[in-house]
Amino acid sequence: MISTLELIAKEENNDDYLPGPKQYTALIDAYAKTNTRSAEAVIERIMKSDLHLTTTMMNAILGAYVNMGTLEGAKEATAILRRMEYTRNFGGGAIKPNVYSYSLAIAAWAKCKSLDAAMNAEQILIGLIESYKQVSMNHSDMTGAEELRPNSVVFNSVIDAWANSGSPISGEKAEELLGKMEDYSKIDDHLDVRPDTITFNTCIKAWCNSNDVNAPQKAEELLRKLETNPEYPKRNGTLVVRPNLLSYNTVINSWAKSKELDSAARAEALLTRMLRRYKTEAFSTVRPDVVTFSCVLNALAKSKIAHKAEKCYAILESMIHLYDEDGSFDAKPNVICFNTILNACAFSASSGDDEKKQALSVAVKTLKILREEQYARPDAVSYGMFLKCCANLMPFGNARKSMSESIFATCCKEGLVGGIVLDEIKRCIQSTDFLSLLARCGYKRKGSVMSVNLGHLPPKWTVNVKRSDMSARQRSASVKPKRQYKKNETSKRSISQSPVRKNPSFLIEPSWASGKDL
Repeated sequence: MISTLELIAKEENNDDYLPGPKQYTALIDAYAKTNTRSAEAVIERIMKSDLHLTTTMMNAILGAYVNMGTLEGAKEATAILRRMEYTRNFGGGAIKPNVYSYSLAIAAWAKCKSLDAAMNAEQILIGLIESYKQVSMNHSDMTGAEELRPNSVVFNSVIDAWANSGSPISGEKAEELLGKMEDYSKIDDHLDVRPDTITFNTCIKAWCNSNDVNAPQKAEELLRKLETNPEYPKRNGTLVVRPNLLSYNTVINSWAKSKELDSAARAEALLTRMLRRYKTEAFSTVRPDVVTFSCVLNALAKSKIAHKAEKCYAILESMIHLYDEDGSFDAKPNVICFNTILNACAFSASSGDDEKKQALSVAVKTLKILREEQYARPDAVSYGMFLKCCANLMPFGNARKSMSESIFATCCKEGLVGGIVLDEIKRCIQSTDFLSLLARCGYKRKGSVMSVNLGHLPPKWTVNVKRSDMSARQRSASVKPKRQYKKNETSKRSISQSPVRKNPSFLIEPSWASGKDL
């Protein structure tokens, strides 16, 4: 339509047919959301034309550059903002920037995710505050001052720029801006910069992304402050700030990723606090979801804490209770939760005999719920992890052989023989039993144990395995190619060393000493 109007105006030699600022603004907005290159072409055409520009149109152009999400887009957005500032100061104020213009330029830098981008975003904020103070001193232009009044959104955008930067100082800079917002809200009623839940959550995110060794502690300190429900004055009363689900999940995830010895215990304590507040506080609306539980399960599974399998199972029971009794559909356990619990059981093998028995019992109950209830369906990793539990927690014998073979047969029927299943069944039973098991399940290929790999299995055994679960370590089957020595060149291996056996025994891995399978 725009192109048609431009063509008519050219053919008729009449500018009255040309589209106006509103039409171009709508076009830029539409292109900015779908085709940034087309938006850029329209912007270039507008800049070269004699079209009367407006603040709304310039903001649409800024929005287009924001959506590009590139360094070039951020630079162009800043150049547009500077042009608007120049026009305001020296061009009669035809296209004056407002607070939305500044927030768009800041958002463009926030998407660049670098230290320089965060610094540029903060410089734009400083420029906004200075511009607001200058215009406010001119009492004849109160409307201009109102349009430039800084608000929480623009401050939050700068904090987000620091959070996205990944800089070691991002947490400190974000909290420094939070402090400024608190100060401004108390001393200047004209500035609408009261911190809100988004402000606190973004500061928490900044600490978590900073890779600072104290990041989890700093993030939890902000959460504790948020739990006190801080109040900030506003024109028509008081703003009460409360934590939400994202507040807790971000801190818990930070502890889950931490290498501190007590990180799992700290994550579990936060989950307990969430559940207690949800059950005891009358107006509490924050209840843990599957993300919350998964983060804590992950932290426990990776830890060396005693009785971690039982702790994980207790968390599973809490999830089921919230889902079944309280109707919390967000707490419904998924297959990843079940697999993480099985992983925690498998890596309890370095504990005493009593804890091994308890871990095996938890693994059996977990797999039973996964198979019989309707929360989720087992996948190749589920069965592979259970076989790992058998290999790590049960001694060689008939019980281990019977349970392992039964699970493997089930995998074959359900088309879930993935890489980890094949690896772990070899660890669970003797080599002769393994070949007999394959034959009973329908494997007809001749060869040794070491020659069996996923590519040789019947297609129906692997039909339901995800592509990511198809990879097998197959470490016991891997053979390094022999080096071809040139004439008169001797091997560095000493002749007195024992030769390599052609039929090596199964690789028994101390899997509890490593979390790589997690």
